[in-house]
Amino acid sequence: MRRAFAAVILMLVFSAGLFPAVGYEVPVGFEQRILLDRMFDHAIAGRKDCDIRVTGFSESDGTLVLSFLLDGGEYSISAPDWDALGRFLDNALFLEERLYLSDNCISYVDGNIIAASGDMTYGGLYYAIDADGRKKALLGFDRVNGNGVALFRPVWISELVPGYSLVKGPSWALDVSGTSTLRDDGFSVSLSLKQISWMRNFRPAVSFGLFNTGRGMCWMFGLGAETRASLSGLFDTGFSMIEDGAVYAGASLLLGFGNGFEWGADYCFGYEQVLWGRMYYRIGYQGSSLLAPSLGVSLGVMF
Repeated sequence: MRRAFAAVILMLVFSAGLFPAVGYEVPVGFEQRILLDRMFDHAIAGRKDCDIRVTGFSESDGTLVLSFLLDGGEYSISAPDWDALGRFLDNALFLEERLYLSDNCISYVDGNIIAASGDMTYGGLYYAIDADGRKKALLGFDRVNGNGVALFRPVWISELVPGYSLVKGPSWALDVSGTSTLRDDGFSVSLSLKQISWMRNFRPAVSFGLFNTGRGMCWMFGLGAETRASLSGLFDTGFSMIEDGAVYAGASLLLGFGNGFEWGADYCFGYEQVLWGRMYYRIGYQGSSLLAPSLGVSLGVMF
């Protein structure tokens, strides 16, 4: 008996910490209350704290009827079973603006379709943050559709639900790259600075590097651009190497000195994955007029 009583107490304490505060103005059974609390927690999905008061609940003749107040707004939902009631409650509160944390926030999430409300800059990167201020996703403002809804492309996602606030994300990226030729002892080491929030997937870049060519060492300054395409826009999956991954391609004009004035050009393409919303790594191929074809690895940070 003591063990059963302790288990009930632990369940009540766990439920109080897990579910939002829901008040009941009508008698509801213990098991039904646990189910309703869990449904409200799922429907609200970690959005702002709110006052929920259940004003009516009945279960008869194969029909469930739920009535409640949410921050003063009245709702009434009927469903044939508990599963349907949970879905209908989700739909009723999915786009409920009174649950949003701020004016700039996520309003809709369905796979790789992400919509938001607020005033955002085209091409800009934004962090989605939860009620505790933790970064949960990095999103790029993609376009506004025909209905005036702002659509975003995912860059990195840990978790994403409607109601998360949007704050300005990084505008620049700095990475260090090393390449090694596939046929001889040539190599290069370079540092690149990119503007990543100006024109959507188009990124101007400047670089400075050391090249070991067949004619000796040379220092080169590069001016170029790259483009990036998120794999999440092509595949709807939670696999991190696709959800947080992208393919990239770029080209640069190179000017510098070694045994004399040197100039040339290079191009690259490969795979990129964003880590923890700020870091990223790259693995790719680089072709250059200064080096034989090379395999390159990069590590970068966005700020």
